[in-house]
Amino acid sequence: MWYRNLLLAAFAACTTLPVDGATLWAGSSCSLTTIQAAVDAAEASGDADNTIYLIANQSYSERVQINNLTVTIQGGLADCGSLSVVTGAYSTFEGDGGPDTSLLTITGDDFVVLQNVTLQDAHAVSGIGAGGGINYVGSGTLQLRNVAVILNTAIGGGGINADGEGGDLYVFIDDGTEILNNTATSASGGGVQLLGAAGLRMVEPNTWIALNHAPNGYGGGLSIHSPASAYIGSPGFLGAPAIYSNNAAYGGGIAVTAINDGDGIGTLNLFTTDPQHPIAVSDNIATIAGGGIYLDPRGNELALLQAWNFVIDDNVAPEGSALHLDTHTDSFGIDVGARVELNEGSPPSGSVPCAADVPCNEISRNIAQDSNGQPTLGSTVLVNTSGRFDANALALHGNVANFLFHDIGDNDFDPVEPPGVFLHNCLTGGNNIARELIKMDGDDNRLVLDQCTLAPDIIDSQYAIRFDNTDGNILTISDTIIDEPGTLSLYNPGIEAVFVDYVLTNDDSTLPSQVDVVLGEPVYVDLANGDYHQSATSLGVDFAPAAGGTDLDGNPRDIDLAAPNFFGPRDLGAYEAQQTCSHVDTIYCNGFED
Repeated sequence: MWYRNLLLAAFAACTTLPVDGATLWAGSSCSLTTIQAAVDAAEASGDADNTIYLIANQSYSERVQINNLTVTIQGGLADCGSLSVVTGAYSTFEGDGGPDTSLLTITGDDFVVLQNVTLQDAHAVSGIGAGGGINYVGSGTLQLRNVAVILNTAIGGGGINADGEGGDLYVFIDDGTEILNNTATSASGGGVQLLGAAGLRMVEPNTWIALNHAPNGYGGGLSIHSPASAYIGSPGFLGAPAIYSNNAAYGGGIAVTAINDGDGIGTLNLFTTDPQHPIAVSDNIATIAGGGIYLDPRGNELALLQAWNFVIDDNVAPEGSALHLDTHTDSFGIDVGARVELNEGSPPSGSVPCAADVPCNEISRNIAQDSNGQPTLGSTVLVNTSGRFDANALALHGNVANFLFHDIGDNDFDPVEPPGVFLHNCLTGGNNIARELIKMDGDDNRLVLDQCTLAPDIIDSQYAIRFDNTDGNILTISDTIIDEPGTLSLYNPGIEAVFVDYVLTNDDSTLPSQVDVVLGEPVYVDLANGDYHQSATSLGVDFAPAAGGTDLDGNPRDIDLAAPNFFGPRDLGAYEAQQTCSHVDTIYCNGFED
């Protein structure tokens, strides 16, 4: 999208570090004994670029203010006047444990680089109460490298508050930086809060936002208020996920919210930069909704998630344990829903596919339960009124919920991007579902299952898919396997339009009676161990007409094996059996396949 490209170009333009200018040392044995004294001296110098060196393992118990300054603050220096950095040593901005302002306040148009420093133990719960560790209100750039923002508290933005009220504000969380165990007491952004024209980019290794808290607000790890945006491609911190073990009322890991002031779209982009370590939102908890990610539009403003090659797993919430797409009614009475786009369109620069042997494009092991650990009536993915969930390549395993997908419906019609659930190259298997796998409520709702495998799940219901209203609802099932033993395929109280073609199902009594809807059971490579590729002899192999494209593994479609063709060479379901003797899909290999 145009706004994403503009932001990425702006990020790239802001990465040149300052050189030359005033060079100052601050420490108890230096001529300048405080950081603030060094900042004031840099401002007085009039130099365009400035560097302030802090002494290794020294704590600076002060509050620092920077205004309209280009400065690098480098910690870990051996001594006053020395340019020798002590390996592994930090310098610390430290609070005194009592209510106060932020440790570092930045205003105006600035270029601030922090390196080898810790900001800890601040409690900005009086006055403005934003950004316990860092409060940046203005425009410019903040770059953090080898920085720890830990154990800070504020009303909002417990660790960092970035408010681009004066123009574009770019925050880079770079190599070696952790935003850890901060708290937003009553507002949003336990770790980081983004407001106004603020953008965050976290793509380098050994970076994470973890163990942060927003018990009464939004975004335990990260809160994005429109028109702010975030680009997160971090492989995580020493093997741990990038967005890990945060908690909030809404959006345990991340919340994207609009504020209904006409400022635009709140955007979250997730993508992978290390093929062995996909971007992951994991082990987060929401006490109300959105264990992993919560999206909340306002007025005519959207809340948008775009993700490529991702993992959303092991999150917990009473509703929307993985993803919660909320809705809002604008002043004209029109419902505005959130948007999710998974593996749609071109990913940001630097994005790479996951390695073949690494779990990827998964929503797995998320649990719908309350704070007492009791099961709720919630879903793994909740799509509220006029919301749209669109995924191309998605596997869902081991989730525990009332519904895997629950779409509330009663949508306001949109002919360009109609609301509903649209799943392409999708796979379910091994989920524990108390009701229906997919539940579609309300009017004007759409469900598309294209090249999907609904492999055996535990479904404690008569139906795998259920619609509970009829007006304006449309169902499309194509090139799909429905293999949910013990359930009927579809509860259909008279949907306005049902389009079904090329389906293999354990129940054809609830689907249209036509020659390309076949009653039968697929043969998987290794069902017991969760391998849902079809063997070469499966009924779903070489079933449908050729149509091009790739499967859930990224392999080409329309591979014509030696099996008889029903209607063409295309396999049903999420995976296409490949013609290669090195692949487990193919069992007939004698050297003469070509």
